[in-house]
Amino acid sequence: MDWVKKFLSESDLKEIEAAVIKAEKSTSGEIVPVLIRQSGAYYHIPIIVFLILLTAIQFLNFRPANGWYFFCEIIVLATVSQVLTKISLVRRVLTYTQEAARQVNIRAELEFYSSRINQTEDQTGILLFLSFQERMAVVLADKKISKVHDNKTWDEVVALMTSSIKEGKLKDGIVKAIERCGEILAKDFPKREFDTDELSNKLIIKDI
Repeated sequence: MDWVKKFLSESDLKEIEAAVIKAEKSTSGEIVPVLIRQSGAYYHIPIIVFLILLTAIQFLNFRPANGWYFFCEIIVLATVSQVLTKISLVRRVLTYTQEAARQVNIRAELEFYSSRINQTEDQTGILLFLSFQERMAVVLADKKISKVHDNKTWDEVVALMTSSIKEGKLKDGIVKAIERCGEILAKDFPKREFDTDELSNKLIIKDI
């Protein structure tokens, strides 16, 4: 995952793993942090960019001399559209917040099950999901935790993760979110002598 190297070093990854290990020393909960580059594919964005460029050309009253020039114009616009679509700011501007949130929630739920967070012995797994491109986060807890804590409990944890992207302090935000999650869980789900480490403590990193 070359993209993440711009934001997290090897020492950062080890620090995040250490934060999970430390937090789980006080709770029977299994904390799983996940960082996704982008939750949705957003296939509509290149089309929108293409139409905007085409409209701009028409507005400037540019008229190709013949069909061959028009064909070349379409090819150039399509290529430029694909290039512009790779720019994070362009993708964010052309994606409705509601649609981005829907994609992030769907991707978080998929990760919850694919990472087997729902399969811990005591149903005390919890996912800290951060979607980098969308700058959104989701916390999903398994059944036993959800019976005690509703979604509002995790608003602070979500805020710590999302602000880490905006402030350019990704590692610090993730570590603080893990620490806060551990503090909350320790009150109602303290560590027991026979508890075992069932899930990985490493930060899971994926493109999509």
